[in-house]
Amino acid sequence: MKKPLKNLILVLFIIYCFVLAFILFFPRLHHSNNFERSYNLLPFATIYEMISRLINQTISNNIVIRNIGVNILLFVPMGIALPILFNNFKKLWQVTLICFFVTALAETIQYIFNLGSLDIDDIILNTFGGIIGYAVFKIPFIEKILDD
Repeated sequence: MKKPLKNLILVLFIIYCFVLAFILFFPRLHHSNNFERSYNLLPFATIYEMISRLINQTISNNIVIRNIGVNILLFVPMGIALPILFNNFKKLWQVTLICFFVTALAETIQYIFNLGSLDIDDIILNTFGGIIGYAVFKIPFIEKILDD
């Protein structure tokens, strides 16, 4: 990859990390809800509840899209950038592991400092977002552009 392109991706990745930290650790600055310390350790429970409530029309589409969609989209850039920027993260399992651990750490910090709830479903959705990002990176024409 040409050095200017890699440098640009590095700068964008650093900006992304700051924005991600802002979203994860300063929710009261961009979110109006007051948080109660809570946790969910049952995989897919929150996702199932939201989809059930959506089907029963007891929750807004916007809330479901925001909760599920944003959790996925938050980590797509990480899944794209890690294999581009770091030679140690060229394989799917490596990117998946990093996204999992970063998310698990963020969820734990949110819980400890009462910045949001600790939810295993957020970890699942964020990790899935990283996997989607890695899949985007592996699209042949994108990989070719990045290898030139």
